[in-house]
Amino acid sequence: TIESDAVVQEETSIVHGHGEVILFVDDETAISEVSKNTLETYNYQVLIANNGIEAIAIYVQNKLTIKAVIIDLMMPTLDGVTTIRVLQKITPDVKIIAMSGSNDNEEKIKAIECGVK
Repeated sequence: TIESDAVVQEETSIVHGHGEVILFVDDETAISEVSKNTLETYNYQVLIANNGIEAIAIYVQNKLTIKAVIIDLMMPTLDGVTTIRVLQKITPDVKIIAMSGSNDNEEKIKAIECGVK
């Protein structure tokens, strides 16, 4: 007899936006474009930054309209954790979601210590 593993499917609900502005920060253009298209499909407006310095500049110009920041932790020029700290100095309660393709837990731990999801 052949045994098969039971597949458990989690019910996920995708949160649709209401035109909220999201700042998406990643040094990889392909990831930024796919993410922008996906977020726009779910009714979010997306501003793109290619590094931490750009992210800070865009955030300062749009801080009253940006509702959340999604940021890569591993970037050249200015890393994600340093960028997060600067954004939090500008707006202490800024909502930030950090992401990383790296297996390096050190950066993830630093982001969690900053209160990032």
